[in-house]
Amino acid sequence: MILNRRLAGAAVALCFGSCAGEAAAGLDHKVTFDDSGIWNRNVQKAVEYGSIAVALGGAVWEGGETRLGRTFWQGVDSSVLGALIAEPAKRVFDRARRRKPMIRTSGSRARAITASRAARSRC
Repeated sequence: MILNRRLAGAAVALCFGSCAGEAAAGLDHKVTFDDSGIWNRNVQKAVEYGSIAVALGGAVWEGGETRLGRTFWQGVDSSVLGALIAEPAKRVFDRARRRKPMIRTSGSRARAITASRAARSRC
């Protein structure tokens, strides 16, 4: 029992040690902006609309009598219901926004706010 605990402790220490080594080796770096392939917005929209077209087309083609047809119709129903619920839910659960940001000019809190704004502007 004690041997198992020691082995588990050694395994955890080895994992944390390897993670620290990777960070020191420079493997943790800022990723550059990439707008090609699947990350391109037009490709994302094409995949989205293509999947909707396949589900709707398959539902109409197969009908509701076969197992595959029922599956397609359930997919269409869930997509429509999700879209109908998502839009009002966004508006109901959205938090209120301030019209003008509160700016502090002195103190440690002001430095923290300025640093966080600078970090957001770099992303």
